[in-house]
Amino acid sequence: MESPMAALTTWITPTKSFFVRNNLIMPASIDVEKWELRITGGVRRPITLSFRDLATLPKASVINTIECAGNGRAFYRPRLGGVQWRKGAVGNARFAGPRIRDLLRLAEPGPSAHHVAFGGLDTAPLGSERFIRSIPLE
Repeated sequence: MESPMAALTTWITPTKSFFVRNNLIMPASIDVEKWELRITGGVRRPITLSFRDLATLPKASVINTIECAGNGRAFYRPRLGGVQWRKGAVGNARFAGPRIRDLLRLAEPGPSAHHVAFGGLDTAPLGSERFIRSIPLE
């Protein structure tokens, strides 16, 4: 689901026009009253936070550009496999909420912690791998 080019005329891409890329199966809905964020692994204090807990933490805001790595794939020659994105797999969004840094401080990363890995609520079809990405802790 590409962003229509006509919607990419402002710095912030309208939410309703933002491109959608799902690698796996997304849940039909999310009950924020039951949703939890778990920070585990190489931390001294594994924690579980509710959506309400997150709302009580200091909030920051940042604008980022999100682009699918395959943006423009439809123009490659020879043709490549995968979603045939033209130009609309990109958008700018303002994200707001607690900083990852503040959440990690609550969990106290230990000396063995070098990366932060992120896994979502999507599920892998039978025979597929979960989609998890990481960033350096520093």
